[in-house]
Amino acid sequence: MGKALSELMGRHGQTMPTPALVPLSEPTSTPMLLSGLAATTDVDIERVQFAPFAFDPLPEAVPLRFDHTESSAGRIELLAHNDRGELMIRAYVDHPEARRCNAFSVSGDVLDYSLHDTDRPSFFARVEKVRLREISLVPAPVDRSARVLQREMSSPMSAFGAAIHQANHR
Repeated sequence: MGKALSELMGRHGQTMPTPALVPLSEPTSTPMLLSGLAATTDVDIERVQFAPFAFDPLPEAVPLRFDHTESSAGRIELLAHNDRGELMIRAYVDHPEARRCNAFSVSGDVLDYSLHDTDRPSFFARVEKVRLREISLVPAPVDRSARVLQREMSSPMSAFGAAIHQANHR
């Protein structure tokens, strides 16, 4: 898919824009619960669109990272599709930098895609099916709509769940 998009970029004289930074939230001294849209059905700045329910079936466990590095940002408490087929997330975030981020980004293996509007500068690839590998909290998302929509202080039960999660993954 990447090669096809690169060829279309060249054919139409397009360049890949740099993702814009989303203002960071103020630092917190405690973990946070962050909820929002991890992936939408919008065409992102890399000219990729996820089809509704492209992540179905959702995996049982997906790592939560900071900016697509190996740094764990915490754990995903809930991952589901909304009625539009977009990927919603609720996450316990204990990484100091990640919990300041206000955007999400997904990484996965594209299993099926189609190209659209290839004869126009508005071309894009539509990912029909993807195997989700990880979700990151990022300062500069390629999907401008994949945002943190709600921020809450973590509860004692969330902290307990995090401790159980860590104990089970040692």
